[in-house]
Amino acid sequence: MSRLPHVESTKLSIDVPKSSYFIPTRIHETSMSELIPMDISKNHSFTLTYQVVNNSTHRQNHKLIDSSGYSYTVKRKTGNATSWRCTVKNEVISCGATVKQCGGVFTVGHQSH
Repeated sequence: MSRLPHVESTKLSIDVPKSSYFIPTRIHETSMSELIPMDISKNHSFTLTYQVVNNSTHRQNHKLIDSSGYSYTVKRKTGNATSWRCTVKNEVISCGATVKQCGGVFTVGHQSH
């Protein structure tokens, strides 16, 4: 049986002058701080609009997007009517908001976001 030769460990030290690397300047993004959230309280009224986006899910199913930014997937489809469910779902929350579609008419369900 052969033995490997003994190798001494060596420490390597490299001095790098500060002028050889770039220190980036800090960037302060202000565009997001200028945005004002949309007030959707009951004191103000606004009209929700909906758009069906075809083949937009991972499984190439349809998705419904509303003007507030929420998206919905098909829950149930019967004849001319489609029931959509909110896609907000994680370990903490599962949103139960729904939208009913009958032809081109969309109706908000009983539970909100």
